[in-house]
Amino acid sequence: KESYGGALSLYDKNINYVVEGEGEATLTHLLYELNNKPNTVSAVKNIGGLIYRNERNEIIHNERTNFIWNLDEIPFPAWDLVDLNRYLSTYSGSGTAHEYRKKTAIMITERGCPFKCTFCNVFQGWGYKFRSRSAENVLEEIDYLMENTDVEEIMFVDDNITINKKRMMELCKGLKKRPIPW
Repeated sequence: KESYGGALSLYDKNINYVVEGEGEATLTHLLYELNNKPNTVSAVKNIGGLIYRNERNEIIHNERTNFIWNLDEIPFPAWDLVDLNRYLSTYSGSGTAHEYRKKTAIMITERGCPFKCTFCNVFQGWGYKFRSRSAENVLEEIDYLMENTDVEEIMFVDDNITINKKRMMELCKGLKKRPIPW
């Protein structure tokens, strides 16, 4: 386990923790423990998906138990807390291959893959169990972006967005009703 890339980061003494895989729950748990427990090492020893150095300076790799099974439970990003225009222009501008792009928001709507392709590493971050946000949840976030931000285009960066045909068809039907390229 020590040869895992995340653990290698801990050889840099400026790095205290590495979150492996899905960080939403792990990071929240870590921050809670660090703020509420006097003994840091014992506080973090049961946090799934966390890699850290113990008091003997050994790298400890906690087993991953941080999979989020219902992705609809994850709140939307706090779009209102960042200067979104700094990010929306990432794919626009002259002289690039993406010159035609508009102000683009990037979305991930699924995680995991049930296949075990030898050329792919999706399972290392997301695991082997496919999980997805509901089409309704994705469309609700797109509606929020269209109504409250300058987003002009959505870019899906999912690895297996079409694995669930029924969900994909619901998503496509909803996108077709919205005036936004994807």
